[in-house]
Amino acid sequence: MIQANELRIGNWVKMPFLGDVNLIVFGLAVKDDMSLFIQSKSSSGSTFFENLEKYEPIRITEECLFKFGFEKSDHDSGGYKWYKGMFYILELAKDAFYCDYTLIFRVDHIHQLQNLYFALTGKELTLSVT
Repeated sequence: MIQANELRIGNWVKMPFLGDVNLIVFGLAVKDDMSLFIQSKSSSGSTFFENLEKYEPIRITEECLFKFGFEKSDHDSGGYKWYKGMFYILELAKDAFYCDYTLIFRVDHIHQLQNLYFALTGKELTLSVT
């Protein structure tokens, strides 16, 4: 489950009951009972306004990294290094991606990668390929 303090406008999430559809967060609202609702939109333009608990994070995959404009190159350790400008991701194990700066951060989900990318570069991580 996603925690409310992890989300920013522009993050990608999914709702399992919609199937394999990724949504972009474009609004957050708190109701009188303090429950959090997320307003999201699919690539087809459909909009949703649902309780936070209905949303789930999206796992990072090679396909996702390509769509966000990352490129893949051979890495000294025998694995792969993904890069976008000066931003590097090391693929150290299956389904484990680490951002390599002075510290190494493990990122499992797209919204975490988007937030880290913004925090370190000051730029939004947006889709390059549709």
